[in-house]
Amino acid sequence: MKALGVDDCHVVAALCVAHGLLQDMFVFHECGNDVRAIDKLVFAISRKLSYAAVGIVLDADKPDTAARWQQLRCKQVLQAYSLPATPEPD
Repeated sequence: MKALGVDDCHVVAALCVAHGLLQDMFVFHECGNDVRAIDKLVFAISRKLSYAAVGIVLDADKPDTAARWQQLRCKQVLQAYSLPATPEPD
């Protein structure tokens, strides 16, 4: 799981606990900002690291959210995945 800041990592970990997901099922990376989170996600996928699944937490309250999502969708390594045109609200 790629996340922005320390608080984001704690929130995602708490959600996992609340939903009965074991914490050792996940690896969290505190990236600091959207750009670094996207870069780390692309790196993990392109290097075929041993993750069964990957996820990313991006800031959704910034005015450039749509542009950031399009940046993510345009990454060559992610072309094999079916990403929606816009993020799903839930």
